[in-house]
Amino acid sequence: MRFLRIIPLVVLMFSAAIAHPDPSHSLEEIEKHLKETPGDPQLLYQKAEILLKGRRPDLARAVAEGALAISPDDAAQLVLRARIAVGLGQREEAKREAEELVRRFPEFAPARAFAANLFYQSGKKDEAIKELERYIAFAPSPDPAD
Repeated sequence: MRFLRIIPLVVLMFSAAIAHPDPSHSLEEIEKHLKETPGDPQLLYQKAEILLKGRRPDLARAVAEGALAISPDDAAQLVLRARIAVGLGQREEAKREAEELVRRFPEFAPARAFAANLFYQSGKKDEAIKELERYIAFAPSPDPAD
């Protein structure tokens, strides 16, 4: 039962950790940097992330696909693509991608957190708890000095 209360908190913490206070400003900065280094997959990832958070999953998908063409085995890029599928209302596609992610990258904590969230939202509490336990096992521990 305790895990059911923790799942929304973990999802909220995961989302807040990658949030930026001013998405439009950040998007402008990223655009400037992309003019200098147009094929930078990390910049493309950041741009897609901002577009997704700005509720533009259609634009985010195109950008994310460009980043994946450059770095097809980047687990973070693949999680973003699955999150974009959710934003586009394609939950079955997101579920397939999440299953593939945890199979290919079993120790990648963000993939586990995403899968736990999908299970939780679809009412599969037991599966959500299992994925959350795996997320906790693989998530980096905070440094006591922080």
